[in-house]
Amino acid sequence: MKKKNTLIIISIVILLIGASAIYLSEKHNSKNKNEINGDIFTMVEKEKTDYIGDISKVSHIVDLLKLPTKNIKQNFIKLNTNENANELNIYYEPSQNYEIKKTPYDEINKEVYEKNSLILFYGIGNLNKINYFYRKNPSDGELVLEEYTLITSISKKDMKEKYDDFELIVKDLEKLKETITN
Repeated sequence: MKKKNTLIIISIVILLIGASAIYLSEKHNSKNKNEINGDIFTMVEKEKTDYIGDISKVSHIVDLLKLPTKNIKQNFIKLNTNENANELNIYYEPSQNYEIKKTPYDEINKEVYEKNSLILFYGIGNLNKINYFYRKNPSDGELVLEEYTLITSISKKDMKEKYDDFELIVKDLEKLKETITN
């Protein structure tokens, strides 16, 4: 009987520790996904790759990006490496029990997409274009392309026109930090 009680107590303690770890992890992740902080630059530097085809590194970099608005999450990415296209598609959808009523692309969010794009161009050497998509309702965990609408596309050419020092920004970590945090 004593062994049974001890086993029950140990099991309860393990469950509580596990639940606390999950809660703290979710709290930490949601905080990081809604703001750009200094840690993101260090992590992007670690994941930096010359090739969009490196799905592991590309997906890690995308996971670091700030979310464009509250109540939205990013579940899927798709790489287009055909015929030198080197495009990255990022798919957003609402969190549970939430519906997107308008396109999440306005002047405030436009800045988030542009800063995220700078981070992606820095982190993925041969990336040429990023396409941001969204859907109005949460998915069931499958990427159904027909359910998504294009929000915006940002190309390397667009960014070169906007930023005179674009080539320096995507090669120099300090310049990237300065551009994004100002």
